[in-house]
Amino acid sequence: MENIKKSFSENKIFVITLLICAIITSSMMLLLHKRNNSISYTADNNDIVIEDTALKNFEPYITELSEINLSLKKCINGVTINSKSASSILNDNLKQLKELKEKVSAVVIANNNTPNIIPKLISCIESTENLYSYCIDVLSYTSNLSTSEITSEILILKENCEKSYDDLSPYGFYLTFPEESETFLDNLIGYLNTLEKLNKEESIKTTQYNSYIEKLTKCSNEFYEILDDLEPAINLIRKENRSLDVILNDIKEKENTLETIKKDFNYSSIPEGCMSYYNSLNNTFTLYSTYLNSLKVAVIYEKSSPSYEENKETIDKNYDNAYSKYDDVKTSFESLLNSF
Repeated sequence: MENIKKSFSENKIFVITLLICAIITSSMMLLLHKRNNSISYTADNNDIVIEDTALKNFEPYITELSEINLSLKKCINGVTINSKSASSILNDNLKQLKELKEKVSAVVIANNNTPNIIPKLISCIESTENLYSYCIDVLSYTSNLSTSEITSEILILKENCEKSYDDLSPYGFYLTFPEESETFLDNLIGYLNTLEKLNKEESIKTTQYNSYIEKLTKCSNEFYEILDDLEPAINLIRKENRSLDVILNDIKEKENTLETIKKDFNYSSIPEGCMSYYNSLNNTFTLYSTYLNSLKVAVIYEKSSPSYEENKETIDKNYDNAYSKYDDVKTSFESLLNSF
């Protein structure tokens, strides 16, 4: 026993050091185990529950992207834009987006729990770059498209941005396209409409052009007569518990009228400088056909359902899809009317 005490006394420092090392090692293993299990998934839909502290490292990049979008408000000038400052700011923003993408691409995630966050964030940046690049192109007059065609493209690019931003929501990041940026895009479209109108008033004054515009106006007026929002009528019929057949008959009549308008319009010869009008109105006709078809599907589904309340969620979803297409038709048609 005396020998053991003597041996312990002589190696006391070594024993204490060994105990400290054991405690530190155990603590580190516990911390690593907690970190590796910091992201969990719900049993129902596998939605990510954000607990991974590593994801917080991406917050500055999300904030920077949001601030870049918000800077577009500096381009707004009342109901129009300052084209000179807009070009400058958009070009500066593209440089910032490029640098931001490089920073995100260089990030190394400590664990492999959320490997998709980097490509999804890069997708957000790239969709924003595409929108900005297109706006720069139209401001530099490198595009030969009409304003209505440009409007459609801007709306598509903006929608791509919003979709890519939504892909970040499972990770706890709720990035949206700022209202000020929306205003900038609306004002840009208005600015281009005004510019196109002034240019065409100045450069195209021939009899053939005027004749075509007269035909275009006639067809546009006829089309306007069938461009009805049927949502109030559908709601009233449902409230009064009447048959939805009246809506289906109305849709059929509108389809027939649309075909007549299209034939009348397409038989007209297209003078120089009017191809954009031709394309724009035909694109509007296509959007309207899509809207009528979506609405027809929604009505037929409700009509075949046991009751509205029983399938309310699916029925409303079908109608919302159709009504959103109606909004696209109005946007396209209004852009065409403003252009001439």
